[in-house]
Amino acid sequence: MRILLSSYTSEIKSVKKSTFLLFVSGLLSLAATFRIAEWGSYVVDEQLTVQLPVAPQLLTPAVQRIAGPQPIHYPHLWVAQDAAGTYQVASRPVPDPEADYTTTAARRVYYDEVIDELLEQQGAILLSQTKFSTAGGDGLEVKYTAPRPGSSRQAVQYLRTLVVAKTGYLLSFASTDAQDSTGTSGSEQRQRFFRAIVVKPAN
Repeated sequence: MRILLSSYTSEIKSVKKSTFLLFVSGLLSLAATFRIAEWGSYVVDEQLTVQLPVAPQLLTPAVQRIAGPQPIHYPHLWVAQDAAGTYQVASRPVPDPEADYTTTAARRVYYDEVIDELLEQQGAILLSQTKFSTAGGDGLEVKYTAPRPGSSRQAVQYLRTLVVAKTGYLLSFASTDAQDSTGTSGSEQRQRFFRAIVVKPAN
């Protein structure tokens, strides 16, 4: 009887040990998953660094539906996607290379041109525009409504535009929630993406 009881106790201990090892293995696997999902810094060029949840793919030359049904042309475009949405960083040379974009007036002209593209090419309706500061000068965050890509459904959308030296940048986020018309879906990821911009001051 003692032999049987001893054998049964050993089996119980073995099962408990196996269960514990499986539990630890599961925790390590889960931790690895979280590490993969962590946001990282990605260098766009010598002037701009952004943070994204996954490594972006560079598309060049790029013709991308940045804001609405009509394409906006950017020679360089970085795209990243996760469960929350699509993150885009686009860059292009400024239209007037002779202008001094360190001045408020020249920057305002450039930002007005970006807004005009939204209104004229994308069928957008401007809701608001807010300045944000970087080490390379002020940028502009634009809130607007426009048809979602591939749909006639109007939705609130956001983008950030920035000019540094002789390069114009555009950052946008599109939620994967096709039913969202208020721009609230994925707002946490969008805000993190927008606020993590790091700019190297122009020389």
